[in-house]
Amino acid sequence: MSEPIPVPLCCMFTSASEDGEPLPAWVVQIVLVMSNDTMEEVAQKVSEHFVDQMFPKRDAGMVVTHEGKELPSNMTVEESKIEPKDNIYVTWDDYNFYANQ
Repeated sequence: MSEPIPVPLCCMFTSASEDGEPLPAWVVQIVLVMSNDTMEEVAQKVSEHFVDQMFPKRDAGMVVTHEGKELPSNMTVEESKIEPKDNIYVTWDDYNFYANQ
């Protein structure tokens, strides 16, 4: 594995209201992650910009979606082939983002 490098990503976080209605991901944040960060670490870094600020905290895991595919939590940014400035979505693992579009 190569030396870790910073990777700026365009990130959105989406969630659902208490009654299950999708809440739109209308705010995009540029979040700096490292190429050796796992998707679990990426989700945590992204959530720091949204959870407890725009969305309530929940007792649930999170998933990262890139180009319509949920990425495994142990996959690194480098392994995922996510490029700088790519768009990613982070959501709760019990919320199917694409089913609610």
